[in-house]
Amino acid sequence: MKDLFELSLNIEIGDEHLAKCIFRSIKPDLKAEGLGGVDVDILLRGSQIIITVSSQYYGRFRGVYNNILRLIAVLTELHSAEQVG
Repeated sequence: MKDLFELSLNIEIGDEHLAKCIFRSIKPDLKAEGLGGVDVDILLRGSQIIITVSSQYYGRFRGVYNNILRLIAVLTELHSAEQVG
């Protein structure tokens, strides 16, 4: 049996509306079929987004959680730019 790689991200957004927007934006991608041996769960709790990623394949696992972090970073940057502009 292969090792299981698992990560739980608890991300405090600080703004409940922004957390809901980010959650709604990334949930369809994370729940889509075809993540290739990577299990992902996502939960919204107030202004906190909780994401759990697990896989027996390290490369796939790493790719998925890196994409999640990039998506969240881009969405928060877009929100910040919108607030300034």
